[in-house]
Amino acid sequence: MSLLPVRPGLAMSGMACLLLGGQASLVAAQEDKKSSSITWEVGAPKAGWCLQFLMEPDVAADNLAKDHRLVLAKEATGLPQAIARLILDEPRYADWAPAELCTYIAEAIWVDGRRFDRGDGGQPVAALYWGVAAANSETPSDLGRVSLRVLGTNSSDMRRAMELRSVPIDRIQIEVRPVKESADEEFFLKLEGATILYIGRPRPDTTAVLTERTRAAGYMGNNRALWGVSFNFTPTTVAGMSGALRILGKRGLARALDRSPIRLLSPMISGGRGTVTFTR
Repeated sequence: MSLLPVRPGLAMSGMACLLLGGQASLVAAQEDKKSSSITWEVGAPKAGWCLQFLMEPDVAADNLAKDHRLVLAKEATGLPQAIARLILDEPRYADWAPAELCTYIAEAIWVDGRRFDRGDGGQPVAALYWGVAAANSETPSDLGRVSLRVLGTNSSDMRRAMELRSVPIDRIQIEVRPVKESADEEFFLKLEGATILYIGRPRPDTTAVLTERTRAAGYMGNNRALWGVSFNFTPTTVAGMSGALRILGKRGLARALDRSPIRLLSPMISGGRGTVTFTR
């Protein structure tokens, strides 16, 4: 629908006012629709992995997403085998909460069609989340869900794009650095009182079954709006993580990782595509 031109200094006709009002209503409706659904397209992930661990329940219960409750290890579904064995061998940890810190480094990330291909300082663009096992009151039987404590990126421009959509995310230092005289790489993360360094390289596993990696989550936006977040990745390669992990710091995430009886690196995925969808 096109608007009739209006010359300066002349009053608009009744029909023109109706057209303008209709157009304004349409734009408002489109903006409202846009703000209630956001999509990230993750192109050709270069590296994606999770650091899985357990958190003390009183700490894990802080800052849960609205309408979520903490899920303890003894009731969670889809636990890694090493964590499942741990809580069988040491039952006191069955009352701790599973948590995960997941990082995705990509060729590019599109936010509602806008491309971001570099992080700050020329680093590859990356996104990260820290979540704890939690169930939504609307789907209490879904015990494979997480409540996001942190959602962030190393791109200030991408962060601003999400702020404009009423979903504030953190600006986090995520870097990939070469290791001198080695084929290894150093992955450097800095957030929430922790500096995390992993030095190594993936070891392709030809026996691994390529399956979709998914996670449903709850996240708090502006004005305490609850957003449902769905992570979906379809990799073309899965590799084991071979290397050394170091965690520096004494508070926040560093303290949680230090107190955990187990720290487990998931296999690394790469290739294919991924989507992260936000809805409310």
